[in-house]
Amino acid sequence: MRRALAILAVCFSLPPRAFAVEDVLVGSTLLRPIGGRAIAMGEAYATAEDDIVGIHYNPAVLLKSSQLSMMYEDGIFDNHLGFVGVGKPFSFGQIAASVLYYDVGQITLTDTLGDTRSVKAQSDILTTLSANWAPRKIFSAGSNLKMFRSTLFDEFTGTSFLIDLGAMYRPTVKYSAGISLQNVGTKLNYASEAESLPRILRAGTSYKIRHFQNEFLVALDALKIIGYSNWRTHIGAEYSLGGLLAFRLGYRLGGDDGRFSLGFGLRWDKYSVDFAMVPNRNFGRSEQISLTIRL
Repeated sequence: MRRALAILAVCFSLPPRAFAVEDVLVGSTLLRPIGGRAIAMGEAYATAEDDIVGIHYNPAVLLKSSQLSMMYEDGIFDNHLGFVGVGKPFSFGQIAASVLYYDVGQITLTDTLGDTRSVKAQSDILTTLSANWAPRKIFSAGSNLKMFRSTLFDEFTGTSFLIDLGAMYRPTVKYSAGISLQNVGTKLNYASEAESLPRILRAGTSYKIRHFQNEFLVALDALKIIGYSNWRTHIGAEYSLGGLLAFRLGYRLGGDDGRFSLGFGLRWDKYSVDFAMVPNRNFGRSEQISLTIRL
């Protein structure tokens, strides 16, 4: 019974633009894309630069300055997602921390006596502590320590402890390559039920061309949920005008019939705002906006 309840609740949480229901159920919050720039670029973010959100795709991502990032998303089905992250670079690498909260929304349950009550279908909190090491600027390695806590129907709560590992290689200022293994750790225990969480293997590359004050970036990620699915391909592109205004496009192949994404970014002084939209032919569209302050 408890397992059935867990699966039912997680089905409510599956993002329409992410993975198919048959691919993975429990812990789907760990698959949710975050970050306006990352989503607009199709989540091709294994080689992200100077974005604290990037550590959720590859813990080896480096920051150029201290950052505070905040993000909010209103979903299509009364679901809400929020994120706050902070990071600081040092001579050896960097240290970062973040908290992600996801609320699926309210549902009405009816018991065998016909009594009804309204509860949260699912609410999750993901806490991440991140550190990486960059002995030389061309190479960095990092890890995330994560605690994932999930509550179903305000009654069943499970906690899991996870680790991410990642590495990046930057032989030139134009080219980068990265790889990460995510969500290796304990199972999620809902009372007596132990559920495996999705382990993700991600590899990516990016190339950028600079023309005067403008820059064009193209990125490609290959991603696999270990034991569940085939490889998926994520493609992203960004054109930045003088570092002040950026236009972005993304596309995802595999798992479903493909999903486009688009967005833009504005940067002024130490502030940047990134907006992403993902059209969905079945459910309308979802939108996400994030704010980053470089301290």
